[in-house]
Amino acid sequence: MFRKNLQDTIKEVLNQYANPHEALLPVLQLVQQESGELNQKALLAISEMLDIPAARVKGVASFYTSFENKQSGKHVIKVCTNLSCMVSGSDEIVDFLKEQYGLVPGSLTEDKRFLFLTTECIGACCGAPAMLVDNNLYENLTKDRLVDILKGFQ
Repeated sequence: MFRKNLQDTIKEVLNQYANPHEALLPVLQLVQQESGELNQKALLAISEMLDIPAARVKGVASFYTSFENKQSGKHVIKVCTNLSCMVSGSDEIVDFLKEQYGLVPGSLTEDKRFLFLTTECIGACCGAPAMLVDNNLYENLTKDRLVDILKGFQ
């Protein structure tokens, strides 16, 4: 199911662990990075490659919010909308993403470069409003700063 380069990379990851169960999270991350999603077909393929029950693979993939079970963008924008960020202007950031990029929570840009999500606390209350792009944290957001940040992601 996976292209040869990805299969080879997964095998390299597996070689780093004594038990295939220990490699599950890194393999899920690799597959999502490659394909943009962890759909049913991908989860079954991972289950077979790692010899882990499909229910366990699906359970782990659905437990962590960093994994997407639907088509994702090349980059995932997660804007915190919890109290500290909301009071500090995250609603303006959300509105700006809609106006400037045509994004509403859960949507992709036309070029599939970005998936936009809102999320509860990301643990950056002191730097509110804050967001994650992939696993990169950005704090003290303004509209201008947001544009500059997103320009850096191709």
